[in-house]
Amino acid sequence: MPPEKRARVEAIIAKTQTPGTRGKSAADRQRLAHQYGETGRITTRGTDRRLSEVDSSEAARGRGLSPHVAPRS
Repeated sequence: MPPEKRARVEAIIAKTQTPGTRGKSAADRQRLAHQYGETGRITTRGTDRRLSEVDSSEAARGRGLSPHVAPRS
């Protein structure tokens, strides 16, 4: 890996491994797990639909993929 790329990756890793960041991530996961346990779904901004209501081409676009690309298994 080129030194510039390695430095960038190491900076990103250092930023995400701080105790504050790990604590926020754990709190976010706990909040999402609670919401899913209570409602059976996780809502996002602008939508309140279950995953089963989203067709595969729409889901692919949401992940930035072409709707003609098969999802990874």
